[in-house]
Amino acid sequence: MDDLADRLNQIMDQKGIKASQIADATGITRPVMSRYLANRSGISSENLIKLSQYLNVSPDWLLNGSDAPESVKVSKSVSRV
Repeated sequence: MDDLADRLNQIMDQKGIKASQIADATGITRPVMSRYLANRSGISSENLIKLSQYLNVSPDWLLNGSDAPESVKVSKSVSRV
């Protein structure tokens, strides 16, 4: 099952971003980023917002992997004729 650490690593790989870059840009300390990436720490709502804004993903996606784009939701629930 994917968790916050998995999703952070996934989006960082996709965007070619390092944890140190995220830390520097968001003000989240490097040790805290390290704990998030190792899945050794829960995330504060403040840091969740900072990460989601910087990475351009929804907070809900970071937390639990849901919140697919609307186009995906529609295509799954409506058959095209």
